[in-house]
Amino acid sequence: MTLDGSDLAFVIPLWRRTTNIERVTDAIRLSTPAATIVFVVSDLDGGPMCAVAELCAHDMMERMETGEHGHAGWIYPVVIPGEGGERGDYARKINAGYRATDAPYIFTGADDIIPHYGWYDAARALMVDRVGVVGTVDQNNGRTTNGTHSTHSLVARWYADEGACADQTNVIYHEGYWHEYCDDELVRTAMQRNAYAHAFDATQDLKAGHIALTLVPSTRKPRPTTGPSTAPLGGE
Repeated sequence: MTLDGSDLAFVIPLWRRTTNIERVTDAIRLSTPAATIVFVVSDLDGGPMCAVAELCAHDMMERMETGEHGHAGWIYPVVIPGEGGERGDYARKINAGYRATDAPYIFTGADDIIPHYGWYDAARALMVDRVGVVGTVDQNNGRTTNGTHSTHSLVARWYADEGACADQTNVIYHEGYWHEYCDDELVRTAMQRNAYAHAFDATQDLKAGHIALTLVPSTRKPRPTTGPSTAPLGGE
């Protein structure tokens, strides 16, 4: 049976761009219809703030008209204080989205990801024993295809609560890094703790200007990780 994502928060940081919001929302709802979709925006970024507010209002009107008022599949806007400048704040937004929900699993998403049907089953299948982070494959990134890195990952809440980076609790990403490096620490730290698995059949293809996230059940074993545990972590 395909998981509907009722225990999943799909966190999507936005920065300036608004053109992909409806597309990624529709795609998430097709693959995991009960997942909570969390859009995180800066209060200095007016375009995305207005676009998300309009999307939430439209979603609420549809629920009122159809009578579907359950919490499954809700869209949540999260607004954080902006810091200004040209630097992105992906790590801060992912952390804010994680803290804004109580979902057992968090996906570190983006607005240009198109998840395919069945991806959540494949990723969740690797969340066993002490695994707290499951990586995916971006076919345009060599490190993700060989299983040594992940740009978008499924993270267990228990793991983030105890600290997904080396020296902080209640975080997924360390906010001291630029966008390009926060995922390196997440993956490397999880590997050192033997808390990482890589879904080799979870692929991201660049198609027509967007990334399509494709996860299908795999018969291939997850990549084993080695190295001493840096923290006594526990899980389900």
